[in-house]
Amino acid sequence: MSFSLDPATARTPRLRAILNDDTLLAVQSAQTTHHGSYSAASYNLVVPISEGVGLSKAEWASLGQARVRIQVSLNPNQPFTDLVEGYCDKIQIHPVIGCAHLAGRDLSASMIDNKSPSDYQNQSPAEIVQAICQRHGLTAVVTATASFAGRCYAGNSTVVSLAQYTALSSDWDVLVCLGQTLGFDVFIVGHTLYFRPSISVSDTPQYVYAGSLVDLSMLRMLPLSGGSTVTISSWNSALGASVTATANSDSSGTASYSDGKIAASYLGMLPNASVSEAQALASRVAQSINAEAMSIEFSMPGDISLNTMQPLRLCGSNTAFDVTYKIDCIVRKFRPRSGFVQTVRAKLLT
Repeated sequence: MSFSLDPATARTPRLRAILNDDTLLAVQSAQTTHHGSYSAASYNLVVPISEGVGLSKAEWASLGQARVRIQVSLNPNQPFTDLVEGYCDKIQIHPVIGCAHLAGRDLSASMIDNKSPSDYQNQSPAEIVQAICQRHGLTAVVTATASFAGRCYAGNSTVVSLAQYTALSSDWDVLVCLGQTLGFDVFIVGHTLYFRPSISVSDTPQYVYAGSLVDLSMLRMLPLSGGSTVTISSWNSALGASVTATANSDSSGTASYSDGKIAASYLGMLPNASVSEAQALASRVAQSINAEAMSIEFSMPGDISLNTMQPLRLCGSNTAFDVTYKIDCIVRKFRPRSGFVQTVRAKLLT
């Protein structure tokens, strides 16, 4: 998939916002924000409240619940595509200038706002994800794993060992903790939650060409240019021995930018970990640190095909930045003067 500015292609983007499945809103401006993983997508809308246009100020003021669905189409012959759907968190009414400002999150909001009632004893990650999604009325697409979640305590495996103070953790906290522990992405599209292995450099990328962008910023963190080394230490009570694992930019298979510098060194601890658990954590931390070494941010005409579920490959800058990235965030804006544009932030995919 590629993106380019073709002068022969006429675009007439259309935006549509639906309130509670039945009320079509007249939108003055809008913004949606999608994160790669672990965070809720969000939206902001400005809608008119003048007489005869949409809801009146009295109706907005008394509204008890608002579920908003935002859709976009790039031309009149193209059907509308969903960008984000979720309940409104706040409505700010401006009666003098005649508009209302709506702000909300996608359907992960109910998981973020509710605490987990269980430590999910002796359950696999897939079973935990399914149970949480069922409680919130969501469909789950889960990549199964064989083992129980957490580590063994007194003969039982519980997610308490994953999320400290689980009784105070939200359902979303539990999902994110599971995802980070396994190296999985957690995100919602519509009414479906995805729990699957994180994207890798071997996945099919989306191509973005530097010459077609409105603006491009390329950032390199020089202290990380020599790579990094991560060491995880633990005491395993079952083995009665200490456990140590180390990962660096070379051994973990990530990109290396060594130019003679000494690699940055990081130390961490993981209670009661096995050798494989300590090694897996060291590798994940090393990869996350190395991802900060290079990042890009660019602006371009809005395009609904670009998504956070595939790698992104920059082409045409003719620099070392023409590599593969993982998208951190896509911010799409609809404004009367600027039209439909989007800003994308991405970090090195390691």
